[in-house]
Amino acid sequence: VINTGGLTTNFLEIKMIIQKERPKVIFLTETHIVPDIDLDIFHLEGYSLENCYSNSRHTGGVIAYIRNTISYKVVSNTVFGLNWFLAINIYKGFKTGNYGVVYHSPSASDKDFLKYLENTWLENVIDNSKLNIITGDFNINWNNEQDCKNLKSIFQLYSMKQIVNDFTRVTYRSRTIIDLVFTNFNDLEAEILPNSKISDHETIVIKNCEIRDNDEDLCEDLNELIQLKCWKKYSKEKLQSLLRENVSRLTEVEINDKADVLIEILKKCVDKLVLVKFKKRKYENKKWFSVYIKELKSERDSAHKKAKISENFEDWEYYKVKRNEYTFELRKSKNSFIQKQIEENKNNSKELWKVLKSLIKPKVDNLKRVKFDQNIEEDSQIISEKFNEYFIKSVKEIHESIDETHIELSHQSVIAQDTWLEFEIVTLDQLKNIVSKLSNKSGSDGISVNIFRDSMDVIGNIFLEVINNSLRTGKIPKKWKQSIVIPIPKVANTNKCEEFRPINMLPIYEKILELVVKEQLVKYLQEKEILIAEQSGFRENHSCETALNLLLQKWKKYMEEKKTIVAVFLDLKRAFETISRPKLVQSMKRCGISGMVLKWFQDYLSYRTQKTRFNGSISNEMDNDLGVPQGSVLGPILFILYINDMKGVLHHCDINLFADDTVMFIALSDAAEACRKMNIDLEILSKWLKFKKLKLNISKTKMMIITNKKNLPIGSMKIVVDDIEIERVKSFKYLGVLIDEKLNFNARVDYTLKKIAKKYGILCRLNKCLTFWSKIHLYKSLIAPHIDYCSSILFLCNVTQMRRLQKLQNKIMRLILQVNRYTSIEGMLEALCWLSVKQRVTFNTLVFIYKVVKNLLPGYLSVNLYTGADIHRYMTRNRNMIRPPNFLMASTQNSLFFKGVRRFWEVMKFGKI
Repeated sequence: VINTGGLTTNFLEIKMIIQKERPKVIFLTETHIVPDIDLDIFHLEGYSLENCYSNSRHTGGVIAYIRNTISYKVVSNTVFGLNWFLAINIYKGFKTGNYGVVYHSPSASDKDFLKYLENTWLENVIDNSKLNIITGDFNINWNNEQDCKNLKSIFQLYSMKQIVNDFTRVTYRSRTIIDLVFTNFNDLEAEILPNSKISDHETIVIKNCEIRDNDEDLCEDLNELIQLKCWKKYSKEKLQSLLRENVSRLTEVEINDKADVLIEILKKCVDKLVLVKFKKRKYENKKWFSVYIKELKSERDSAHKKAKISENFEDWEYYKVKRNEYTFELRKSKNSFIQKQIEENKNNSKELWKVLKSLIKPKVDNLKRVKFDQNIEEDSQIISEKFNEYFIKSVKEIHESIDETHIELSHQSVIAQDTWLEFEIVTLDQLKNIVSKLSNKSGSDGISVNIFRDSMDVIGNIFLEVINNSLRTGKIPKKWKQSIVIPIPKVANTNKCEEFRPINMLPIYEKILELVVKEQLVKYLQEKEILIAEQSGFRENHSCETALNLLLQKWKKYMEEKKTIVAVFLDLKRAFETISRPKLVQSMKRCGISGMVLKWFQDYLSYRTQKTRFNGSISNEMDNDLGVPQGSVLGPILFILYINDMKGVLHHCDINLFADDTVMFIALSDAAEACRKMNIDLEILSKWLKFKKLKLNISKTKMMIITNKKNLPIGSMKIVVDDIEIERVKSFKYLGVLIDEKLNFNARVDYTLKKIAKKYGILCRLNKCLTFWSKIHLYKSLIAPHIDYCSSILFLCNVTQMRRLQKLQNKIMRLILQVNRYTSIEGMLEALCWLSVKQRVTFNTLVFIYKVVKNLLPGYLSVNLYTGADIHRYMTRNRNMIRPPNFLMASTQNSLFFKGVRRFWEVMKFGKI
């Protein structure tokens, strides 16, 4: 039990105590954590966090940390005046019972606190048939009979005794026992933890010898060995020298075996230069916890001990000096470390983002236990095997749950057969160009892009021979088709297997082969115009912003025609993983892919295997015969090819796609008729999805009605899929943008403000740690992207909404410049060389329109542009200038190709944003 005196201030020191002691449950009082503080920064490795918020940054609040191995539920999380209560019930993984923590502010009424404690809180928390522990900072002196009389009688009613006997708050003027532990368990004892003082309260440890003796993991060694690679001996020249000594024997190897032998030689050469070392994993805070800081901490603790014994005024004053000196130097050391990290990486966005994540988010735990079907596994090898089985089995269950069906596909999507029969042979220059453009990542076997790039001068011709042999014969080396899966938790500090996401890693050389094939596949799809225009995913010059503008422009046009739009946002469950590979091959045949090219793709999709790696342990391989290969280069392109005939099966509705993010919509003057036709097409689509082995997640599929009409019988308008009614919503987040039923984008602004406000809070907390330039870099990295994302949609917001965003930017500018609220906005913008929110959004929108005009974006946008020449034949000066569409309604004039084009024309004419 720790009184923090403000968790934000003392979290570092508290973290050190917890890492050293590793208790099962930790209670923190007087945390001062208010709702606008991000709790993620207080997560600890191996613990779950439960929090009772304070309503002030200067008092109150309690937190409980519970080990991940413990199963529990929250019984109470209550605030009563200036009193905070939190209780949990542990039912598995530790001594079962009820555990509670209380903080009673000295400013609160003792009478009201005790009345609520007795009549309300304890009544709901205590169960006399089980272990009960209630602890916390009661601010009622147990050492004074008169003060604690009523408190003692309350707990006596529940047969609970108080077990703290030492003074928990000692100052020059007083010695009190105000941090208390009540329990009905006779074998428990409480004692002061030496040298662990955080505020002016002592830290209390509740122990039970019997429990501790049987609890093997209480004394876990956090300084465990971790494996690191030492690159001191490595250089490009040394690698090439070793390769030249070994590649000569490849001349005697058959071409079919050459790929495996080549990679084996490369691995052995790298292993000789890159040594594996083992090092103790240190505490994260030791990055700035220097020897000098450690000495100051020791001096502080010694001074406190001496003052307690002597009760001398001068000793107490000396202790306060040492305490303040230690706190000051600790904060200074941490601030200097953070500033140095940001400054060193300000021009390296990748490394800077790592620094930011380490400040904002907790490091992902090195998990040692995972729950599978209510059983907790601790052995890494067993966990890796079970994860591998779970990832494959979960996809198979989805695939097998889809009913078999047959549907006749439209012949409109069929291309003349035997159009693409064989690959083009690749040259060495083309291969080197592909390798040079790769970002430096490590492959599943530890061979990184940089290593492969360094080796190309020696092995380039041999690797080229392997690549071209694969393209000629339609075969891929078997070992290249094996992936390594790494489980990554979706939720911080979880141990449930369902809450892990599989991240697939493939060998670098396999990715290079895929890039060679992708270039030719994309070229073929573009030349034959096979992909439907409505698909914007994974295509050159396409983006979420272009897809959204295509959709919204259609809707605005329908609204101008006074039609009602019925839209259904579809959610497909693990779509990339469940598709049928034989049906994918059939889709490729329908697109004119045949001969050696088709044979290559059949081999690419066949006999693929995967292993799972967890904490260094690797499972046995298992066959994976569903879906497109995850983490691959070709997977996304093959997927959009697989669903390319979706539009062809619909009779009435239009669609908009970004990969598997799909929205179906229909616009008619008669809303009831629109719903009827939507239901017809959804019935057809449901059959098509089953035929394609794609699972519709109906609970996440939503419908929306967009209209300017009043008094529509919306309540009677129902959309049904497989006899299940689709929920109607007033707004939906599609491709990261909240679209509302009025298309005024107020919800988008609310969402953006919430995101920016959260990041603003982070800047406030780090304010004292950061230099002026560090704050600017954080703004550009954390906040500006929220304004820049789909700016052409944000451009459509009204003046009031834009003003709300500007007010938040003003706050951020004041924080960075350290000025008061009376400083002019223009002056701050000029000092920082920034654009206002409105200027920034307008600038981004005009750049977007310029790209549409210059045909740098998909053609489906440029068809919405009109010039004077399209309207009349007069030879006027502005006949070639773009013009807005002829929209008359105010709601439809608020569109990119009306409002945006008018602004573009004004800027072109007057030269001012």
